[in-house]
Amino acid sequence: MKISPYDFSRLPQELIDFKEEITHLINFGKYQTPVLIGGTPTWTGKEGETVYSYITSATAGEYDFYTYYYVNSAWRWVIYHGAT
Repeated sequence: MKISPYDFSRLPQELIDFKEEITHLINFGKYQTPVLIGGTPTWTGKEGETVYSYITSATAGEYDFYTYYYVNSAWRWVIYHGAT
């Protein structure tokens, strides 16, 4: 999704500054989330931080996909178990 260009020249400077802050906040539309292969987060996260982890078992032909969330000063996770 792309937002159409707008002419900000006639807007108050306060609104232009707000637009710049929002642009930096969403990183120009690029949201980055760390992905770990075969591991779990070992660092102290920031509240609300999200990490994906992909763990495979070649002998069993299965994979587990974890989504970790740092909430209330601890890593919480959701596991998705599947087969390849």
